[in-house]
Amino acid sequence: MALSEIPHQNTFKILVNLHGFTAENFDAHKRFRTIIPAVLADYGWKVGYVNLFEESAAITLTNHNGIQCVAAAHVHHDKSKIDKYSELFNSENEQFYTSPARAKTWIESIKMNQ
Repeated sequence: MALSEIPHQNTFKILVNLHGFTAENFDAHKRFRTIIPAVLADYGWKVGYVNLFEESAAITLTNHNGIQCVAAAHVHHDKSKIDKYSELFNSENEQFYTSPARAKTWIESIKMNQ
């Protein structure tokens, strides 16, 4: 719903906070593992970890209504997963955290070009 409120031909940054989320079963886990990359791909963003999964081949980057994601912070409580993602995929515009507060501070520090 929040993405639909972004004016056309604009940019945004996002905080994806899954801290505390635990899927009840593998199908639910797989859905959450794919939904965020798929939605962000609609806004020209390829999540760093997406190539770890076979579903990545089906992802096509577009710019829905000319809207572009320019930065993403991801939060999850699984320290081993986040440590791995941080080591492999952290960049100047994408970071992985176990602390929602640290992720919020970082994403707020990203300057937007308007």
